[in-house]
Amino acid sequence: MGNERKNIVTRVTKNGEYYFVEFDGSGFGLEAKYGVEPKLGDEVILHTVNGSMVRGVEINGSKVFYKTDADLENEHKEFVANLRKKREEEFLKNKDKLDADFDSLPKLFQEKIQKNRDSDPNYRIESESYDMFCYTQALEIAKNLPKFKDIPDIDVKERVKKFYEMSFEDQLKAIPTLNDGHSGNTFLVSCNLAAQYLSSAEYASNKIRALTNSQESELKTKSKNTI
Repeated sequence: MGNERKNIVTRVTKNGEYYFVEFDGSGFGLEAKYGVEPKLGDEVILHTVNGSMVRGVEINGSKVFYKTDADLENEHKEFVANLRKKREEEFLKNKDKLDADFDSLPKLFQEKIQKNRDSDPNYRIESESYDMFCYTQALEIAKNLPKFKDIPDIDVKERVKKFYEMSFEDQLKAIPTLNDGHSGNTFLVSCNLAAQYLSSAEYASNKIRALTNSQESELKTKSKNTI
């Protein structure tokens, strides 16, 4: 259901193809293509729908534009189509890297991603880049998680928690390979995934295998030196 709000213009600035029109405590953007330049003191009536979506504008009693329900529906369809096209282009551009990143992940993470791929035909285009960022960062955190004097090494969940609570500057010092483009959500997800991996049987098995290989290599080196 639509609403009307009457406002008096308190400030107008232009940036590119838009006028940014301000009122007391609110405002909106008006495209210059309508051929109307709002001015200080103008009376503006905004017709809104779905909360704050502007469907129509009147300035000093003259209609600038008004979008019907059909207009709004067509705009939405165009927006969705353009967004889909952009995501498809981004996916094709990044597909080789996504595939390489997938191959570098532990089986635990690969299975989570593959489950999403199998259950959602749009997953790779719409969500995989975001998820892959979190998974690869989780692996960086897991491989380089610092140790803390007051937390036993085996208590990986508490170590991850303490790392998560550090300042970002200290986090980067501890793990220089940490990406500095994290949002609050991606960093939280990455830390949770790191804790899952460090607590998994797969990590324990990989750690034992690495230790065994290291010991075997050391024995071979000693054997060569004694011949």
